[in-house]
This record gives sequence, structure tokens and C-alpha cells, in this order.
Amino acid sequence: RVGLALSVLNFAHIGSSMSLRSCARLGSSLSLFRLMRCGSSVSVFDFAHFGSSLSIRSFVRLGSSLSAAGTLQVPNTVSFSPNSYMYYTGTQIQWYMAGTRVLAFDGSGGTLHNTWNSNTVLTVSDRRLKKDIKPLQRSLRDLLTPQAAQAEPDATAAAPKGEDAGALWMLRQLRPVSYYFKKGSESKYMRFGFIADELESVVPQVVRQGRSDELSNPKSVVYTDLIALLTAAAQGQQQVIERQQGRMDKLLSDFASLKTELVNLKQEEFEVPRKNLRGEKKKKKSKSGKGARKPADLNTSNVTENATNLTNTTESWGLI
Repeated sequence: RVGLALSVLNFAHIGSSMSLRSCARLGSSLSLFRLMRCGSSVSVFDFAHFGSSLSIRSFVRLGSSLSAAGTLQVPNTVSFSPNSYMYYTGTQIQWYMAGTRVLAFDGSGGTLHNTWNSNTVLTVSDRRLKKDIKPLQRSLRDLLTPQAAQAEPDATAAAPKGEDAGALWMLRQLRPVSYYFKKGSESKYMRFGFIADELESVVPQVVRQGRSDELSNPKSVVYTDLIALLTAAAQGQQQVIERQQGRMDKLLSDFASLKTELVNLKQEEFEVPRKNLRGEKKKKKSKSGKGARKPADLNTSNVTENATNLTNTTESWGLI
């Protein structure tokens, strides 16, 4: 027990230990030049103020939470369990769950692996974010019509003309397929879609260069853009159908008129008496002289010939 103070001008050398049963109260600071070894625990009721760094050789066990007022820095790994952790490669952050990578991202974007569920997927489409807006039919005509002429020079004459030419050519060139992925959680399901390598030769505007650790520059497809392309192609196809329907309606109307006229002429021909009361054939005088063809016979022959030609044409088209 020491009184009010203990003053040591140079140093005090104490043996192997110093035991304080109750407490030791120091002034504003305690300075240790080398080390201080404590027993099993150090308890701080209020706070402990350290200098620029705190170095711990093994691990620190915290309670329910860790609060950092400023920045918390880790070298490259934040581990939640041996197989679930977040890893920083130096250029990319990767998330692993149960030993499988599920997410990777960097400054230019990211990649989702395996299967992800989403309640709602939104794509930004505000007019204020876009420029050079023009109808897709016109764009397809300017982009794909020269390409179609180069790919099918023999079919250029028979190719459709007009605003829908490019869209209809693109629709013929698309090859939908079914397929299976070689590995992954989706490999057990049949999928439907397109092959990016084939789309690149038809509509390269919807193909992108992706990124993968397994493949070099894998090709990806912007499927949302295909919705607009297929809509334009369907609209062009509908216009062709409506034009053909109008032509067929006109042909059927003309055919019905000719058929009605032919029936009326045949009925008039049967109503004309062929013999007189004595049983002799009735002869009609012709104003144009002997051998002149009867007007009724002339009209019947022409109408019959026209109706026959129209019937053959409509039958070949499958109209009747």
C-alpha cells in the first residue's frame, strides 16, 4: 500500500509479477514501449482508444454485431462459411454459395450464374433517353434488303417489295431450334431459342460479345430486341395477307357474276322453242345473211370460255 503517490524518476524494476487485488488507477495515459501481457481476458467497460492500428495474430470474436463508423477494409475474402464467401480477385468481385459461383461483377457489369428468379423485370425505354427514332420497317428495309439481294441473287426478282421487304426476308432466314445446355442446373430441361452464331449472319445488331471464364468471347443474344423484329415481320406478313385477301375477294365476286350470267344464258336458251306445231325445226332469219352466227350463241360461247378460264385459275389457286 502506497500513499498518495509513487514517483520513479528513472525506472522501477519489479520481480516476475505485480499483483493488484482491487484496482490500479492511472492518470491520463499508460505508455508501454514493448509489450504488456495480460491473463485470459481484458475487460473494457466504456471504450478503448488505440492509435493508428490494431494487429491481431489469430482471430477476433465479436458478439451480435460489428459497427464501423467509417470504412471497413478486408484483403480479398469475406467468409460466411467454408463454402460460402465473397472473393475479390483484384478486378472482379465474385460471390460463392455452397462452393458454386452465383454472381460476378466488375466496373463494366456483371454475370449471373445458374438460375435466378425475379418477380418483375423492367427495361428502361423512356423516349428522353433515345435518339434517331424511326419506324423499324424502314430500318429493316435499309439494313436487310441489300443483304438479302447479296445472299439470294437468284431470288431477288421474286423477293417482296415495299416497306416490309426486309422484315419478311429476315423472318425466312431465322431458324428456331430446341437444345439442352451441356452443364448447369438448366441442363436437364429442353430449351427453345436461337443460335447466336446463326443470328449474327442475319441480324448482327442483336448479337453481343459476352464474357466467361470457360469460353473465349462467348456470343450472347439480346432477346428483348427480337420482340420488336418479330413484331415488324408479323405486321409485314399481315399486310401481304390483307392484300391477297382483297384480290381473292374481287376474283370470287367476278366469278360469281360470270357464273350467274352463264346460268341465265343457258336458261334463255332452253326456253326458246326449237320446233313448230308441225314438228318441223324452226328457222330464224338472220339479218346478216346465210351462215351468220346467232348473237345468243356468240355471247354464250364467249361467256362459257371466260368462265372456264376463270374456273381453272381459281381452282389452281385453291379458291374453290
